[in-house]
Amino acid sequence: MLNTQISVTEAAAQGVRVASFGGDPTDRVEEIAGEGVRISDLTTCEAADAMEEDAQVTVTYPFEFVTPVGALAGLFDGGGFDGTVTLTADGVMPCQ
Repeated sequence: MLNTQISVTEAAAQGVRVASFGGDPTDRVEEIAGEGVRISDLTTCEAADAMEEDAQVTVTYPFEFVTPVGALAGLFDGGGFDGTVTLTADGVMPCQ
C-alpha cells in the first residue's frame, strides 16, 4: 500500500507540473499510477490571466489488498470494510 501511495503522490506531482503549463495531465497521471487512477479535482493554467492562480491536481486511486489483511480489517470495523482503501494525493504548483 505504501508503494502505491508513493506512485499516486508522484502522479499528482507530475500531473500538476503538466497542468501548470496549461496541459491536460490525464495521460501523465495514468502513465505513472496506472489504470484505475482518477483525477478528482483539476485546475489548469490555460490563459495569460491565470498567472495569479495555481494549478491544482487531486489524484485518487482505489487500492485493494491482495492478502487477507483487508478481510481481517473487516473484523474490526463491524464487517463494513470491503478491502478497498482510497489513496489520495494533492499537487499544487504556480502557473508557468
